[in-house]
Amino acid sequence: MKASDLLQVARQLDEEILDLFPESAEASRVSLDLDRIGLWSGLNRQLYGHIARRSLRLADARQGLKVLDACCGRGGLTRYLWSRLSRTREPGQLDVYGVDWSERHIANATREAPAIHWLRRDMFQSGFASGEFDVLVCSQSLHHFTPAQIPQLLREFCRIARDVYVFDLRQTRYGSLWMRLIAPFFSAEFIHDGLVSHRRALSVEQVRGLLREHALPYRLQTFTPLGMLLEVQS
Repeated sequence: MKASDLLQVARQLDEEILDLFPESAEASRVSLDLDRIGLWSGLNRQLYGHIARRSLRLADARQGLKVLDACCGRGGLTRYLWSRLSRTREPGQLDVYGVDWSERHIANATREAPAIHWLRRDMFQSGFASGEFDVLVCSQSLHHFTPAQIPQLLREFCRIARDVYVFDLRQTRYGSLWMRLIAPFFSAEFIHDGLVSHRRALSVEQVRGLLREHALPYRLQTFTPLGMLLEVQS
């Protein structure tokens, strides 16, 4: 199927290319633009800065550190975390993992950054040991899951990591306007998926309700003009 056909199908179904055709070249293009906007918008820098202030484990360069980027896509944020953390740690003191369900994303990430551990896994059944990671980060992924799946995913994050930071879009009145403003600088596939993402995004109130209903220990706050952050520190 041609790229234009995949985009047309996604538009007709009002679904994201990343969800409908995760192994396609078009999904890879969307993920690449997600990596670009993470750097261009300053989101990666803001997330790292927040985590570095909140997580004592990141602050102590004398300790070994094991970090997981869950649902990492092509691994733009994963590589950013590795580049920042590796500046202050000796070889052997840092292990960074990127996990995604897409075989294509993991293959691309492995070629681009072989120093990072890249794994293709289902995060609902991750196979990781309890408390295996010091820090877990997940960015711009929650809206790909249903309200019934989100509590299960958040619970698994808490099981396998001591400190957890989950960023996602939140429901706003101007998310779609933002996507249209940046449209000239990104692929048509990315803009389509971004518009769908903003329509699917949960509100802060909806997420707070899920946390309360399922007794999940996350703190929730708005983060950036378009996002929200859930976090837990043990």
